[in-house]
Amino acid sequence: MVITKNYIQKLEEYYRFIFSKELKNELICQLGEEPTPFEYSDQDLWEQSRKIVLSYYRER
Repeated sequence: MVITKNYIQKLEEYYRFIFSKELKNELICQLGEEPTPFEYSDQDLWEQSRKIVLSYYRER
């Protein structure tokens, strides 16, 4: 499982704000491809995206 635009939209609904293009690109760059030979589970994807979002807004 990889992150998609629909998945990012669900994250935006969960966090209740719109992500910047920069953050969306960061999520897609880091989670848009499977880490060969492994596969992200839904829980992995959620947790990794949560860390990226929180890190992004801490830096601001």
